[in-house]
This record gives sequence, structure tokens and C-alpha cells, in this order.
Amino acid sequence: MKNYVVQTLCQVTGNNTAGDLVPQDMAKKWETYQAVQNESYSSIKHFLEGDWEYVLLSEPCEHMFDVFKQNFTKIHKLWTEQECNILFCGLDVQFVKPTKIFGEFDKFLMFNYTDPKTTENFKHNFNCDIRYYPSTMSKEWMDWTVNEAMHNLKIWDDEQDVHNYIMWDQDISIEEAVRPHLAWQGMGITNFTDLQRFEGHRIWNNGVPVTDAHIIHWHTSRGAENRLQIMSAINEHNEVPVNHD
Repeated sequence: MKNYVVQTLCQVTGNNTAGDLVPQDMAKKWETYQAVQNESYSSIKHFLEGDWEYVLLSEPCEHMFDVFKQNFTKIHKLWTEQECNILFCGLDVQFVKPTKIFGEFDKFLMFNYTDPKTTENFKHNFNCDIRYYPSTMSKEWMDWTVNEAMHNLKIWDDEQDVHNYIMWDQDISIEEAVRPHLAWQGMGITNFTDLQRFEGHRIWNNGVPVTDAHIIHWHTSRGAENRLQIMSAINEHNEVPVNHD
């Protein structure tokens, strides 16, 4: 069976017309995000176990919501054209230990909470920057995602809500769903010296310290440059080959 790792690096060509509904940082720092993608992919290539192929979605888009639509439609196309498993990773996702994902799970998963952990729509609100689409998930839900993407994306959180609807419709328990070591959220980490902040993130990540994490999501929409520095330093420490040409 085919296994794919999918990432998205799309240059946003238009002006953001959604005001505060889209983080402004996402559309501005193209070169920084290219470098972030390079660090991310290098870590995936180094640590993700099994046989898999890499797909980078790179078609320029007018607006960030068009990026979301491209993700939904192209992942749907890839998944429906053949029997396969897909691991989607945001550009600011970094693998830090040998990790096996493909063939390990039979349900759609995102592995960890987001901030806030609870919303009006979801008691358990999960982050969608790391998501696993197994070949065994429901085609009905996959079809539904495309319809939602084309017609119902209004604000930034809508994309994440779509994925939470999919996951929680599977009759899955919170114990099955939450695996913080596979999606450790480092949303407030900006350097390596703030030990108090790392302790706060350990508590937030269900008691899992960063030293036990296999995959980290750095949340570059909250500050791309310092996250790039962190990712680069970690790859260097882990002796991950990174092509800087």
C-alpha cells in the first residue's frame, strides 16, 4: 500500500481581505517559510520510519482560505485515486525521534489538543497541523470535507473544525485520540532558556515533557523567525542533514 507525507508551501499572492480572521504573518514572510519547510522536511526524512513518498502542494493561491481549499481537494484526490495512507504535516512540524505512523492506526487522528482545548463546538478541540488519513477511514467523510472547503470556510478556525468533526464522528474515545508525544504543541516556546515556560508546556501537553516528544508543532503563525531558529538548532543537535543550497 502507498504511504504519502503531504506538506503545503504556497505563496499567497493577493492581499488579505479577511482582516483579523487570518494571521497576517502567514502571507508575508515567504523566504522564512521556505526555510521552515526545508527544516521540517529534513527532519521527517530523517526520522519517519517506513516506505513513503513526499508530496509538496505548492500552487500559488490568492488567499489563505484558497490554500485550505487546495489542501482539502488535493488530499481528497490523492486518497480516493488509490488505496493509501496519508500523513499531513504543517510546515512548522518537526520530527525529533524515530517515529512509526503508517499502518499503526485505523482511524483519522490528529493526536493532541489545540489552544483553546475546548470550544462551543468541541469538548475536546484538537490541532489539525498533524493529521493522519488511513486508508480505512470513511469515504463519506472525505467527500464531505471537500464540500465544506468549497462553501463553508469563513474564519480561520473553520478549517480545524472540519477535521474535528471527522475525528469525533468515528466513535473514538479521548484515550484513543490523544497521544501528545506525536503532536507536542510548542505554541509558546520561543527559545531554549525559558525553563519555566517548558514546564508550563509539559503540563499543557498532558504531562508529557518535550524530551519525550517524537513530533513537535512549533506554531510559526505566532512568530516564524524564532521558530525557524529553534528548528534549525534542533536539527543540528540531532545531526539531521539539511540542504541549505
